[in-house]
Amino acid sequence: MSVEFSTKDYIDVLKCSYLFSSLTEDEILSVLSCLDAKKRDYKKDELIIKTGEKADSIAIVLSGSVLITEEDFWGRRNIIAVVKESDTFLEAYLASGEKEVFVNVSTQNQTSILFLNFDKLLNVCPSGCKHHKTMLTNLLKTIAKKNIILSNKISHLAKRTTREKLISYLSSEAIRHNSNEFDIPFTREELADYLSVDRSGLSTELGKMIKEGLIKTDRKHFILYRD
Repeated sequence: MSVEFSTKDYIDVLKCSYLFSSLTEDEILSVLSCLDAKKRDYKKDELIIKTGEKADSIAIVLSGSVLITEEDFWGRRNIIAVVKESDTFLEAYLASGEKEVFVNVSTQNQTSILFLNFDKLLNVCPSGCKHHKTMLTNLLKTIAKKNIILSNKISHLAKRTTREKLISYLSSEAIRHNSNEFDIPFTREELADYLSVDRSGLSTELGKMIKEGLIKTDRKHFILYRD
């Protein structure tokens, strides 16, 4: 449900969002007023939007994180992405003209979401304010960034075996973090769903890689070794 919202409480988070890149604090506050910003709070594992529902707002994670998933006819889950603090979701559907959403979005933990009216974002203010135009440019960059992330996932899934998928994913995370030590956003079950592999098979391969000295892991924390 919508709750009373003070934008200044989350201004540091919003300044980290690609959507507000290069905007000043005053410009962000002005845009939020134009776009009818509404904040909603959710409990852990709560469904934010389900397949078939319609959306009219871009969503920004103010705190917590959400999972974007698909389910097939038999209820098997495929994790498309994790959306973390300051990141956005739903923008690709809205920008394509599709109001109906074909994914499920649910919380990983207690989460706060900011919703911005998409139609008002597309229709630039009568005064043609510079920061509104900047947001449209940022929106395009955000969608392009999401496409790159999805392309990376396709690269992982193209590998033939569970081990090859694991190596591809962990290697990309090490490169992204510029370190051989990093945290991933998934539990073991979520990682299996993300890579479209069997949960027990994933655990088996992780165990083998640990014994072979390729990795060390503690829950979501990983350390990779070359030898």
